[in-house]
Amino acid sequence: MTRWPRHLAFTAALVGPFLGLLVSLEAAGARQDPPAESHDPQRAIENAASISKVEVFFATNRRREEVDKPGVHLGGGRGDPLFGICQAEFKSIPVMGEIAQKMPFYVPTESSDQRVELQDDPEVFWDRLTEVVEATALQDVVVFIHGYSYDFERSCGRAAEAQRVLQGQATVLMFTWPSDGDATGYDSDQTDLDWSVPFLQDILSRVSELLGPEHVHILAHSMGSRGVVQALARWKLERDQVPLIGRLVLLAPDLDAQMFVERLPGLLPLAESITLYASGTDTPLKFSHQLNGSPRLGQAG
Repeated sequence: MTRWPRHLAFTAALVGPFLGLLVSLEAAGARQDPPAESHDPQRAIENAASISKVEVFFATNRRREEVDKPGVHLGGGRGDPLFGICQAEFKSIPVMGEIAQKMPFYVPTESSDQRVELQDDPEVFWDRLTEVVEATALQDVVVFIHGYSYDFERSCGRAAEAQRVLQGQATVLMFTWPSDGDATGYDSDQTDLDWSVPFLQDILSRVSELLGPEHVHILAHSMGSRGVVQALARWKLERDQVPLIGRLVLLAPDLDAQMFVERLPGLLPLAESITLYASGTDTPLKFSHQLNGSPRLGQAG
């Protein structure tokens, strides 16, 4: 079986379609031409539409909440490390398909029902993840870190969209930190993300040890990019061998732009490549710019 270069497969199969789903950009797409039909972003989306159920591996430090509802519920409070699988079942929303085709921005055409399964033994979790990864074509893991104002359900939904697109090619591992899922909670989200950096570093280190750095890629969105950059910097202090990971993709990163430029020389050796996607119309980043008093890395122009 032909195996395309990792940078082409990863960019075409994941970044193009998932960027549109995540940050609602009209012109989202891979920077390289798709190497073959099997890695064509549009075809990947079409194929994903036929998959109604997916499982997403996750690691989290959200607090488990006791609510008067069946199942496992993870909130926005800080908790102990937890591992598990989020099972998402997608259902078409009548009429929305036609409406979505006429809109100049992303409109969801499906809803999803979710069920959470926790794994009490972390070693069993890692063994199961490794087994699933080794059964894929690329034997790669894409670690997805969400941004600010993401509750667990929304995080799982976005990660499940990515897993559908990558079905059979690679495996998504979601790292979901205790965001409140509230647009007014920017400051508390930022503090909770900083608190989560050591755990994120541990997750990246463990998956890299299991699969090899070249098989570990990071897809970080918005404020999640801040946590990733901090985690990689901490990790480098403990390990001389570089690179630490394969591809690092930052989607609309909510980082101080000038600070990132100053730290970039030290960050470059840590990944085989770094890709940045920016937008001039990202409202949350405009809000962050005003709040922090400095331009954000994900702001274009």
